[in-house]
Amino acid sequence: MSAVLAMLALPLPCAAEEASPWRLTPGVFGTLGAVYNATDQVEFRRDVSQTHGAEGGNLSFATDSLLGLQLNVGYGKQLEFVGQVVSKLNEDNGWEPKLSRGFVRYVPDESLRLRVGRIPQQFYLRLDSRDVGYSYRTIRPPVDVYGFASNDTLDGADLVWTKAWKDALWNLTLTGGNTQFAVAGVSDTPKLLLGGLVVDLYYRDWQFRLAGTLVTTREPGRVNPVVAPLRATGEPQAVQLADLLANPGDHYNQVLLAVVYDHGPLLVETLAQRITNNQAVGVAFDNGYATLGYQLGKFAPYISFAMMDSHNDLIDTGLSDPAYAQLNRAARAAQVRAGQVSDQHSLSLGLRYDLARHFDLKLQIDQVWVDNSQLIIDNRPDPTPNIDMTVIGLALDFAF
Repeated sequence: MSAVLAMLALPLPCAAEEASPWRLTPGVFGTLGAVYNATDQVEFRRDVSQTHGAEGGNLSFATDSLLGLQLNVGYGKQLEFVGQVVSKLNEDNGWEPKLSRGFVRYVPDESLRLRVGRIPQQFYLRLDSRDVGYSYRTIRPPVDVYGFASNDTLDGADLVWTKAWKDALWNLTLTGGNTQFAVAGVSDTPKLLLGGLVVDLYYRDWQFRLAGTLVTTREPGRVNPVVAPLRATGEPQAVQLADLLANPGDHYNQVLLAVVYDHGPLLVETLAQRITNNQAVGVAFDNGYATLGYQLGKFAPYISFAMMDSHNDLIDTGLSDPAYAQLNRAARAAQVRAGQVSDQHSLSLGLRYDLARHFDLKLQIDQVWVDNSQLIIDNRPDPTPNIDMTVIGLALDFAF
């Protein structure tokens, strides 16, 4: 015993030395989700990258489920390395883990922050990633707004400048880099160059956001397979549609306005955006959402309305001969997949229950009205617009 006491009395050089400037912070997060869709022959998807969704009359555990790992390595107060890997249903119908974040963050002082690498885009109002379900109230961010953006990362850099003024705090974010959206069934989507400006004003319980983004096609994707058959018909309308599908817009503009009110138990989020392009075919729409939530102890009920309305209509092929029925269906499907038309509205009612630290349980019912939407998979033999869907979701989120 005396030998042990003598050892404890010895000086400890490691403890006396200055603490190491290195920090290592691992993390794990995920969602176990179940989704039931009551509409036959129509599949409900979380985003357009999913090869399949919740089929009508069946229970799907793939739509909302995912698992993620994150590692933060910090050095001092100014430098941090962040890596994140996520496994979820992807455009290849697999669950292979993919690098969703991988960047260096440099904070020289309280007013500046620079990130370089695979960074998150400024898509969301009060969160950094839709993959961490525990960080937000609903089961999933509104599909009508975020479902078309299957990739929320950017290979590039962003710079944030922060300025305090009286009771207000200003954030100015400049973003630039390359990205590519994954779309199920499309093997080669365009590679995009993106530049954006985001202005956030935080005033007491309010957040106001104004954002603008310019997107240019850096490398075009694969030519749509219906282009050649449409041109081969010789019908002027079909040839015109083929030309449009072969040359979709290569310049896109996005303007966004959002307001958040967060006071005590009450939370209100509203967002509206417009996306346009320089061609008569392709992605061009207005969308947005409004969510109202209230905290009652461990319970947080909420209601949300979201919408997505395309600027364009389906373009007719002009091929009236019944022999072209299959080609007409393919031309319609090609326009829907290209985002020519994506009209969808959703009303969601939900309840979040914080059942333990780092765990929550959510129940959500969505009533979805669809008209030629890119966000669903329509397996009906003769697709028609105006689909009413009821979707029920249950999710267990965790984050450590």
